[in-house]
Amino acid sequence: EANEYIKTKLGRIGVSIEDEVIKKIYRETEGHPYVLAAAMYVLYKEIPQEDTTIKLTHYEAVSQELHKFISKEFFYPLYYTITPSARKILHKMAEIDSSQLDFKGIVEHSGVKSTTLAPYLNELLRKGRIDKISRGKYKFIHRLFRNYVLGREDF
Repeated sequence: EANEYIKTKLGRIGVSIEDEVIKKIYRETEGHPYVLAAAMYVLYKEIPQEDTTIKLTHYEAVSQELHKFISKEFFYPLYYTITPSARKILHKMAEIDSSQLDFKGIVEHSGVKSTTLAPYLNELLRKGRIDKISRGKYKFIHRLFRNYVLGREDF
């Protein structure tokens, strides 16, 4: 779907894209629709006007700008619109080096009692900051969001 979306959108304006760039964008964005659209926006905006094919070198040249844009436009509001206590829990969760987080591990790493932790996890779920994989198993909505949370110290 991402491949078709990208090629269709760019084709309308007479620009093509190399398949390896699409693969790289898809891996980086994890196929998340907003992050994918943001990546394409930044990439298209930053390529020289005379270029009609987006190449891997273009992507590599704008990857830092892309991460800044996504952080500012997407992750900043996700992070700062939750309570300070939920941010602290989210930060502790981000410190756990695993793509899948279990309730017991979060309790142990955060040092917060399970009865205190549960409402914050519910807030994070309800507000779309984490996803529930199965009973007692969670994950961040996006790997780049986890990295963003790790970079914050204002919890």
